Parts: sequence; C-alpha cells; structure tokens
Amino acid sequence: MRRVRYESRGGPLFTEEAPVPEPGPGELLVRAEAIGVTLPVVRKVTEAPEPVPLGGEIAGEVTAVGEGVTRFGTGDRVTGLCFGHGYADFALLHEAMASPVPADAGAVTAVALVRSGLVALGALEAARPEPGEAALLTAAASGVGHLAVQLARTRGAGRVVGAVSDPAKADFVRGLGADHVVSYGDGTWGAPVDYALDAVGGELGPSPHSPRRDGWWRTARAAAPSRRTTCSPAPSR
Repeated sequence: MRRVRYESRGGPLFTEEAPVPEPGPGELLVRAEAIGVTLPVVRKVTEAPEPVPLGGEIAGEVTAVGEGVTRFGTGDRVTGLCFGHGYADFALLHEAMASPVPADAGAVTAVALVRSGLVALGALEAARPEPGEAALLTAAASGVGHLAVQLARTRGAGRVVGAVSDPAKADFVRGLGADHVVSYGDGTWGAPVDYALDAVGGELGPSPHSPRRDGWWRTARAAAPSRRTTCSPAPSR
C-alpha cells in the first residue's frame, strides 16, 4: 500500500510502499476513502523534534477486525481519529475511536465532523447558550467555524454573527445560516451579543465581543493556545 511519511522536521513529505498492517485487539483495518488535513497534522511535520506517524481523521470501509471487536464488521463504513499512520491506503482505527457513517453521508463529510465537528460542538456547549441568545463566531468560514455557525443556529440562537478575514467569504457564511457577516477590519461589529465562539485568538477588530447591557458576555475558545484572546469572565449560572 501507499503511505505518506517524512524523515526530518519540516518535511518534505513523500510516498512510500509499505505492508498493509494487521489489526490488533480492539482495532479495525480501514480502507481509506477520505483523510483530513488539519492544523495538528501540519504541526507534527513543522514542530515535532523527530518524525512521528501522521495520524488524523479518516473515513472508509472496514476490511478486517481484530480480536475483541464487537461494534463493527467487515464492510461497515466508519470514521474516526487514527493515532498511527493515517495517511495511507489502509489505516488502523481503534474501535473506541470509530463511529458509523450513515448510508447517505459521504466520506468527506464524515471526516469533517470527526475533529472539527467535536471542537465546534464542545465550544458551543462550553458557552452554555440559551434559546434566543445572540452568538458571534470568529473564523466563521473555517473548518471549525463553518460547523459552529450551523450548530449555533440549530441550537436555537436568535441571531448569528459570523466574523471572517475576507469579505469574499461572506456569502458562504450567510448560506450556512448566519444573519450577519462582518470582517475583522470593519469599524463596527453591530449590536451586542450574548456569547462568542472564538476560533482565532488574539485581538480582532474593534471590540470584537460587544457586551450585553449588563456588561457580561461569554467566550468559548477553539483557538490555538499560543495566541492571546482578550475576554471577560462570564457570571456563574
């Protein structure tokens, strides 16, 4: 099978021939149909002191199962997070990290929901939204952000504001359900919001988190921890 690997920090990446792995106890052997490319994987190549296996989100068909696997069988379509060599024709996925892919869902859609979807959902739940509240979402066209826009709307947000780096992304974000789209360089970001999901970090635009009348707003972060986000504490509920 083909497998992507690198030998030194920063790459380059190359493809090599490797044997198809055998699933161990609790593992699934998956023939890859789609593989995600996300920031954690990029950082492995650019920042890890020594080469490491390039794992990540995968989706595909189960071709073999290891001892003790009970939830899946050969022929099942699954998606999940692979911690070994994920950039390959075949990859090992632990049963505990696997989820079934619905028959009407494509592999690319399934992969998008593995990490980005969980981050978006986790950030939204951390913000403790209530029906009818106004939400601000930065990086609204990103992998996490575009899912967060849809989740905020589905969870009952009364108004959804998406913030983007380029006005050309505005129509895409509106199509996801945002009521308003602003750019980081805009002079104002409109009416106050109740909570913000920040997927960028740092100081963005003029007063990116407009407070409510009582002076409080809530921020849930999905941004890289190396960057600083200006925020205020939320009152306990």
